[in-house]
Amino acid sequence: MRASACRENNLICHQKISFISPKNLADYKYLFQRELDELYPKSEILSLYKIAVAEIMDIPFNRVAIEQHREPNSYQHKKIEGVLLQLKQQKPIQYILDKAYFLDLPLLLNEKVLIPRPETEELVLKVIESLGYDFSGSIIDVGTGSGCIALALKKFMPGAKITGVDKSAEAIEVAKKNGIENNIDVQFLSLPVEEVDLNAFDIIVSNPPYIGWDEQNEMGDNVLKYEPGMALFSDDPNYFYKYIAKQINPLKKGKCLFYELNPKYAEEVKEFVSTCGFKDVEIELDLSGKKRMLIAGN
Repeated sequence: MRASACRENNLICHQKISFISPKNLADYKYLFQRELDELYPKSEILSLYKIAVAEIMDIPFNRVAIEQHREPNSYQHKKIEGVLLQLKQQKPIQYILDKAYFLDLPLLLNEKVLIPRPETEELVLKVIESLGYDFSGSIIDVGTGSGCIALALKKFMPGAKITGVDKSAEAIEVAKKNGIENNIDVQFLSLPVEEVDLNAFDIIVSNPPYIGWDEQNEMGDNVLKYEPGMALFSDDPNYFYKYIAKQINPLKKGKCLFYELNPKYAEEVKEFVSTCGFKDVEIELDLSGKKRMLIAGN
């Protein structure tokens, strides 16, 4: 390429030059650190590098650090380079690889569903802790998205009858694929919550859209540009919490609600749910000390 052309399109040239020299994984580790330094914390860059290499090179994640001498083949070189280019555009690694893990469940992902968060894993663990592994009642996961909550609950409570609903047909398609891939039997339905008879279920679990549009300036480009706004934002961040609580007959024995919360509105949601007749309404903190979960029962 002529020098003048490089000056006209410096970014493209820089990217191509960057990808000429790497020979082994140690070279790629350095390249990830150099190219992503201004976008991500150092610890996150190392994690992104390991995730990409483990997936593309078929190396266990915990062995990446001791396999630095490994040389990718030509196909693997292209794949690693492609991941790095997309990371520079702040695309989440889960969408680049079309995969995420949720409580050790491998999940297929695309940009029609949210990336599962550690806080949601905490919600699932709280449900299991509260109900027990041998729970055999019915559970509905409202706003199931990728199906992560419903599938994880079924994995750990195989005797439960679990249904996941989401108004997004595209999300339900992803959830059904995840059920098939993991050989876990969960019923997934494309329905808005307003068309569901919530009283037909013993337990209601929900991680709904709970971020107000006015909170967008607090979100990173990796979220705003790539994750589905419909699953994140709501004109009324408390709408789903309130709607669900109003539909439930709290006097029926065994009825329980489990919500993932926006900490900003946690106390407001607790107060509202309490007015709906539930006797025991508690807020639980996540590992960061934020008011993240609500449990209500009778």
